[in-house]
Amino acid sequence: MDAAYSRRDYEGALETSYRILHHIPNDDDALYTIGYSHYMLSNYEEGLEACQTLLSHYPRFAPAFQLAGKIHLQLSQWDKALHFLEQALELTPSDATIHHNIAEAHYYSIRSLANAVGPFKSKNKKIFFNIMALAEKAIAKAIELQPGDAGCHLLYSIILSSQIKDDEAETQLREALLLEPINPSVHCGYARLYYMQGKIKECRDHVQQALMLDAENEEALDIRSKLNQAQQRGSTYMNLAAKTDIKGVLDALKEKDYYASSRIPVRMERNARDAFRLLPEEEVFAIIDMAIIRKGRAGLLFTDKGIYSKTIGSLHIIPWEKLGSVKPTLK
Repeated sequence: MDAAYSRRDYEGALETSYRILHHIPNDDDALYTIGYSHYMLSNYEEGLEACQTLLSHYPRFAPAFQLAGKIHLQLSQWDKALHFLEQALELTPSDATIHHNIAEAHYYSIRSLANAVGPFKSKNKKIFFNIMALAEKAIAKAIELQPGDAGCHLLYSIILSSQIKDDEAETQLREALLLEPINPSVHCGYARLYYMQGKIKECRDHVQQALMLDAENEEALDIRSKLNQAQQRGSTYMNLAAKTDIKGVLDALKEKDYYASSRIPVRMERNARDAFRLLPEEEVFAIIDMAIIRKGRAGLLFTDKGIYSKTIGSLHIIPWEKLGSVKPTLK
């Protein structure tokens, strides 16, 4: 192995490897070092070219398939990434890193679909869960083969939380934290999960931990920015609500199919957050449930932003600041 490559001097490794190829054309180690060095330098096209040259001479060289797959991951070319990674897996089925990469490819492919069209639209729902099942299977295998890898547990938690399997996701985060307690990415994983659950204090605690370990961690800074924005919006809504003690009034009510504050079942609140399209930082005060199945997905929802109304095919919101201008219609 080239000394420059070993000390992560990828420019130097490229220079040395090209000199080797001048004397020993098609040397497998030199070709792989060129491909990997270009990958680490974000020269993805050059990296793919090196992989193609390597595979043309050594068609069963598993690391070249894996490297090509990782490059396609960086290019967000999920199908091509899976094509190369699955070929690498056929040659080395016990390689935990390949299973991890395959899980990444499945997860990011479905996240791209979710961002484009929404995973819970009826025609995409089955696709979403099928691909997530493949991602879960791959990352579980990676952990089985290499149980001490915190990165595997962290990715598993992300895959689980995207399916609202929060308890299982937190279990994986605990495993990651035990393995690497000073890894800022693990604390960001906790912060991301708690942010989605609306646990603002716990989220902020882990953001602070991440930033103590890495003051320039981009994910932690992004979550902190979202928290600050949510706090500003929340203060506006809560100040308005406090004028009429809306939350106190709602807590005092007791009616059939009515749930307030701590009396709201966890699953019902999750269903409501999904159906009413709430932001993670939005606080739910109360629910009047009118759903026939999957409780919480229809009815009236009271939050720090206002009152939501949802029936089949319609969703409406009246913000608290506009409530005074709404006039009832007498029949």
